[in-house]
Amino acid sequence: MELNFIRHPQGYHVLNPPDSLQLSDPPLTDVGSQQARKLKEIFPVSDDDVFIISSLRRILQTAEFWAGQKDCKKIVHPLVGPKMFPLLPSYKAYDCDNLLTKTPNN
Repeated sequence: MELNFIRHPQGYHVLNPPDSLQLSDPPLTDVGSQQARKLKEIFPVSDDDVFIISSLRRILQTAEFWAGQKDCKKIVHPLVGPKMFPLLPSYKAYDCDNLLTKTPNN
């Protein structure tokens, strides 16, 4: 088994920094979606593979595009979070790095 660490492809939060870092829960751009689909050509996925990912929308999208039709296991865990968050409790994450929860906020 191999263990690979992959960051997400292009998301809307990187298009116009620093303002775009304040976007809440930004998805992948069209270019980012194409980049994610290209991953399965470079790093093929099998049904036995396991993805351990954070609950950021752009990471979830990357895993879905990358896995395609494969029935691999996806484990979503908050400790696989973005950048320094949540490792430093005093650190305030950018809005683009706020993790999704199991239940939607109303």
